[in-house]
Amino acid sequence: MRKRAPSSSLVLRTLLLSVLGLFLLYVAVGDRDALGQALMEPLRAAGIVQPTSAPPSTAEYLLALQTLRIGEVPPPSDATVRQLKDVLDQMALKCNEDRFSLARAVLAARDAFAARGVEASALSILTQANATVPDQTRQQWPTNCTDIVNRVARAD
Repeated sequence: MRKRAPSSSLVLRTLLLSVLGLFLLYVAVGDRDALGQALMEPLRAAGIVQPTSAPPSTAEYLLALQTLRIGEVPPPSDATVRQLKDVLDQMALKCNEDRFSLARAVLAARDAFAARGVEASALSILTQANATVPDQTRQQWPTNCTDIVNRVARAD
């Protein structure tokens, strides 16, 4: 008679092979998001991990997340997020760049201010850049707003 292996051994081997397969998939493809999704699916199915609604990935929300202290997560309807959205909406008509490019420029400007020991919020940098392109220069719209944000960062 043949002796049967315990079921825990079978589960362990299956889990080990699954992890090895996912690791090889990551090495071959290199997509961390796909690997994370693949790892989370069995955990969600088992009820170990509950799905959460992801906050919207808008430029203003991502900009607000980058400028807050570590651990702070504002709701998408936060006043700062709405103010950033309003200024980005105003600048959208004036700029060649998309909102995310503008957000990256603002973060770089904020880092430049911080390197000089000056505290500047993303909202103040955006507001200054928006004011630099007044309505009188409408004939020149759209313009390169990244350059304007860089000038704001160097001006102070």
